[in-house]
Amino acid sequence: MVDQNSSHTLAQSAGEEAVLTLAEFGLMDRVSARLGRWTPEGKRFLAEGMQAWRDWRDQIDADAEAERREIDRRASADNVRWAKRAPIAVCITAGLIVAGWIAAKL
Repeated sequence: MVDQNSSHTLAQSAGEEAVLTLAEFGLMDRVSARLGRWTPEGKRFLAEGMQAWRDWRDQIDADAEAERREIDRRASADNVRWAKRAPIAVCITAGLIVAGWIAAKL
C-alpha cells in the first residue's frame, strides 16, 4: 500500500490482476498500470475484511490459550496423583528395607 487510499502493485502481475479484479467490482479505481486507488465501497470492504481477519486471529489466540490452560490443568492433576503416590511408595520401600533387615537377622 502506498497510503490508506491507494495500493502499488510493485509491478507484480498478481497485484496488477488484483487491482483489475477489484476495479471490476467497483472496489478500486485503476490509476495506472501499477497503481490502484480504493473507492469508498472498497474502503468499507477492506475495513470489514481487516475486522474479520482480526476476529479470526483473536479466536485462534483464544483457542490456543484455552488449550494451554487445559494442558496446564492436566499436568497439575497428574502432579497431584504423583504427590499422592509418593508417600505410598516411600512406605512400601521402608517396609521392604525393614523386612530385609529382619530377614538378615534371622
